[in-house]
Amino acid sequence: MSVNGFPLTGFTFGKVVIVGAGHVGAQCAARMLEANDAMEIVLVDVDEQRAIAQAADLDDLGFGLGSAPIVRAGSWEDVGDAHILVITAGRTRKPGETRYDLLDGTIAIMESICENIERVGFNGILVSISNPVDAVTDYMKRRLNLPRERCFGTGTALDTSRLARLIAWRLNVSRREVQAMCLGAHGEEIFVPVTHTYVGAVPILEYLAMHPADAKHFSLAEIVAENEAKGARIIAGKGSTEFGISGVVSNIVTTIIEDIRRMMTLTVELEGEYGIEGIPCGVPCILGQAGIELVMDIDLNPRERELFDEAVSSIRGTVERGRALMDGASS
Repeated sequence: MSVNGFPLTGFTFGKVVIVGAGHVGAQCAARMLEANDAMEIVLVDVDEQRAIAQAADLDDLGFGLGSAPIVRAGSWEDVGDAHILVITAGRTRKPGETRYDLLDGTIAIMESICENIERVGFNGILVSISNPVDAVTDYMKRRLNLPRERCFGTGTALDTSRLARLIAWRLNVSRREVQAMCLGAHGEEIFVPVTHTYVGAVPILEYLAMHPADAKHFSLAEIVAENEAKGARIIAGKGSTEFGISGVVSNIVTTIIEDIRRMMTLTVELEGEYGIEGIPCGVPCILGQAGIELVMDIDLNPRERELFDEAVSSIRGTVERGRALMDGASS
């Protein structure tokens, strides 16, 4: 059996392996237990005792929820038949740092992870969370020689969720009525295509024209700036982000297992879309059982295209740094 040419063989359907049993990895497992879609959740960490302890604690959560998935600590051998492999490992961002400051340290960690993945083999779908997500996703894809359909990052999915919530709050409407997206790079280099932003079925500029009182106090630029700064504020206050991104990962896992074909803004290598070749970027994609089933090449107006190109230029520099590190490691 296959989906869009992706054979549903060579792995155990519904088995999710999470590499990294820290705050983010454990929260991802918790959200998956709540969703109750995975068949088995396995935590792998260089600190085996932490993975064992997290799994035991999560098992108690699963019992309380009445969830079916088995949750346990495992080893690299579990990657060999994993359906979905979630990479959360990486250096923690410190207050004052950008995601780009994490590149060298995170790539060094990814190299060790890739060596273990190569040793045991992998036939499933890899989801990368670690920052900077575009460069790290590119590194994993190239280092493991995976197609873009089966190796992608969480991209701007969290930014998109934050954006829709902020717009809804400013306009005093339900979050469910706001259709919006962030493109570009997670965090520092996002941009919002206004022509693809809606309240219900109404374009947001038209909605604001119909509601002049709301328009007086509405600034999309302020919302985008607040969106960009939110992750840094969370890290300054508590040392890490974990809940928001774990919700994104759980949605990804559910979408793949249930074959929902949901639109999400994920990091995927562009192959001619938007006129770009060979650079990963956060763009709208259709996600399903085969992984990335469609990269949506949406129309952008001239100003949006300019902002998109600026984001890609920034991503390109970081990606090229990551590729140089990979070339240095292999020489």
